[in-house]
Amino acid sequence: MNSAPALIVTEIPFDALVTFFVLLIGLPAVVLQSLPPEIRQVLEKRRGMLARDLGLPIIIAIAVAAGTVVVHRYSVWPDGPVWSVGFGLLALISVMTAFVAPRRYGQRSAIIRLLAGESSRELEVSGRLLEDSLHDLVEFGRRSEPVREKLPTLLALRELADRVCEHPRYAGDALTDLIDGVVAIVVEARGAGRAQLVGPALAVLRRAVRAFDPTRSGHTDASSAIHGMSSLGIASISMGNPAVTQTITQSLGWSRGKDRALTMARSQALFEVGMAAIAHNEMLGAMKVLDGLTSLIHANAPAEGELARDTIGLFAHFWTSGETGRQFARFRMSQLEEYFERDIAAVVDATIEHCQLRALFETADKVRAMRRELGQRDGSTTLGAGG
Repeated sequence: MNSAPALIVTEIPFDALVTFFVLLIGLPAVVLQSLPPEIRQVLEKRRGMLARDLGLPIIIAIAVAAGTVVVHRYSVWPDGPVWSVGFGLLALISVMTAFVAPRRYGQRSAIIRLLAGESSRELEVSGRLLEDSLHDLVEFGRRSEPVREKLPTLLALRELADRVCEHPRYAGDALTDLIDGVVAIVVEARGAGRAQLVGPALAVLRRAVRAFDPTRSGHTDASSAIHGMSSLGIASISMGNPAVTQTITQSLGWSRGKDRALTMARSQALFEVGMAAIAHNEMLGAMKVLDGLTSLIHANAPAEGELARDTIGLFAHFWTSGETGRQFARFRMSQLEEYFERDIAAVVDATIEHCQLRALFETADKVRAMRRELGQRDGSTTLGAGG
């Protein structure tokens, strides 16, 4: 009577059961270690989710093993079929875990959906994105390689930006981190195909600028987007992508209303892009930038402050680029002279002082050279179309 249970226990194939459970526990670890580092980084911060999702197969396996032992102990069925069914179910669970874990956590699209979903978890209520999840999504895009793997992340960020801008509680200050992240993904990208990232990133920035409404929102996001356009414009010049540079210039030169803060941001961005274009000998692009500044001057005449100084600063870079650039700058300045609040001499002096304060010593020196060659005498500067 007492020896039967002991006999039954010894007939239980513990070695086989332990092997299956070691396999189930070890499979997720092997899968995670084989993933790219940016995916591992995301998953390591979500160990609770992994424990919940990957622990479920182990719980099911324990239930199957326990059920098999109970059937083996109390059933009249032969031992062979009982253990065959039990081990078959355990093998099926192991195989499914081996396929499901990589599919769920090893695909970039799945990680992007996960992070985008987390980021927008409270969007409908608060009109804002969760910062931690948004940061993880941006970092995922920055670390993804090769370049083409960054594109899905940019598209997900673009969708999030659209949803935030369309929210009725959007106040113009909820996208700064997203905007900075989008720009970083593009600017830091290296290798072939980098240029294809600029378009989706620019779409995010333009969306933030279009969402600016002085009657109900601040200009934090719009200003960040404008500065981001400057970074993208400079990057596109280094990529040799004039079409994108022209699109960025048109976006920066477009002005709705006379918001001083945004006008200053646009002016500075255009100046930076134009200066980079001249430095790369992309004169056509620099001329397009000057057209953008001209549009801002016409929209905000009489031009003063940052807008006037940035325009004179860009003229100085044209002026010192060579004889043709000098003639071009002289002619265009003569056309715009009447749109400045003060005379050219005063604006030139203010530009030199401004550049010194901002440590733009190269531009300050170029403006000084232009002032000397313009023939400034006793506070007057003479302009003309001639050379």
